[in-house]
Amino acid sequence: MGERPNLCYEFLGVKPPYPTGWRLERNRMEEEYAKGNIVLVDGKLERRSYERDYGGVSPGNLWADKELVLGANSAERTGYPTQKSQALARRIIESSTNPGDIVLDCFAGCAYVPVAAELSDRRWIACDMSPRAWTIVRRQFHKHPDLGILTEGELDKDGVKVTFDNREKVIQVRGPHELPERTTKDIPIRAPISTLPEPEFRQKAFESYDAIWQAFVDEWGTRCWYCDAEKSADKRELQLDHIEPNTRDGRNDDCWNRALACAPCNSDKSNNLTVEETIDKAFAAGRIATSALRDEVLEGFEKRHREAKKRWERIKPR
Repeated sequence: MGERPNLCYEFLGVKPPYPTGWRLERNRMEEEYAKGNIVLVDGKLERRSYERDYGGVSPGNLWADKELVLGANSAERTGYPTQKSQALARRIIESSTNPGDIVLDCFAGCAYVPVAAELSDRRWIACDMSPRAWTIVRRQFHKHPDLGILTEGELDKDGVKVTFDNREKVIQVRGPHELPERTTKDIPIRAPISTLPEPEFRQKAFESYDAIWQAFVDEWGTRCWYCDAEKSADKRELQLDHIEPNTRDGRNDDCWNRALACAPCNSDKSNNLTVEETIDKAFAAGRIATSALRDEVLEGFEKRHREAKKRWERIKPR
């Protein structure tokens, strides 16, 4: 702006650092110095700002807002002990990036950062060493159907496989050998990394409870898989049990997670016992006569379970 005579003066023995002079006229400089807003440090003038001169509360480094805490029964919970809330991730993302920026999460096992980034209108890249992570990411995005995001390779509600050709928003899954190659060849890799297998997603069951029950009875009869007791073809006596506890959202209702169980065994197992523990309880209760028969029951259960997973396409109702 050129030399300003009213700003070119010596103050406390210090000359202006720029040819244009100081930023303040002499009378303002003296006022600010009197208030303590200008100090002389090592032969230089420094301007200071103090909290007392500004309204509001100074931001601290402790966030104790209740909405940032992930509740014990939150729908966001995935089972990871170190999981944080999406609200916390959104605060960090929105305070440090702009819409359209890319957010990188190198430990994306519980997916709260990718979801928070998408909700904040940011692009994102998520990495994790566990193949299970892509299932968690998919499941967390399914809790936000308004975003319209699916994972390539899974089936939609109509049974159509999701690809980039038939969807606008698709999560792309890539393995180690499909990523950019490292350039630091001097650092040895401790163990070779194999290519990730094709993702296999657990879909919500397309067959009803009755259809799966009838297909199992037609294929393996009306014996309980846990105690081998013969039952009548009655759904009250012979029930369709979840081998892994029911997720309540229908995503583990297909045949790979179902078994025929009599009412006592189904009641014993509940959501607490494993298959072997349930068979042991039936043996202790006398529903299985001998230890040798107990071993046969366990072997038979495992065989039927393997066949159910492999042969469902053949035995399911048309």
